[in-house]
Amino acid sequence: MRYFDDKAVDPERVGLERSLKKLNKKSIRDYRLLEPGWAGDLEDDQVAYIRAALHDDPDLAYQWGFKRSSKRFPTDIIRRVAARGDADHRTTNLHLVKGQSS
Repeated sequence: MRYFDDKAVDPERVGLERSLKKLNKKSIRDYRLLEPGWAGDLEDDQVAYIRAALHDDPDLAYQWGFKRSSKRFPTDIIRRVAARGDADHRTTNLHLVKGQSS
């Protein structure tokens, strides 16, 4: 045991917690979800992951059919682009975002 700030810290436990965080990130976060049209139907945690990625990366938001300066990414639009979007054609995604394509 080591003592930091008068608290006992088990170094093996700290290492285990870091490993679990890395595993959780890898297993839950599938980067293919960020490709328009790949995911199909999404669960709520997947929508939250995509929304955070769109918020953090203006180029990704642009690829999904949003403006680069967008700050709002509605759930229904994310689901629509994830199900029927096209990774190679931004115009298709743009029409889905604007609601012009069914």
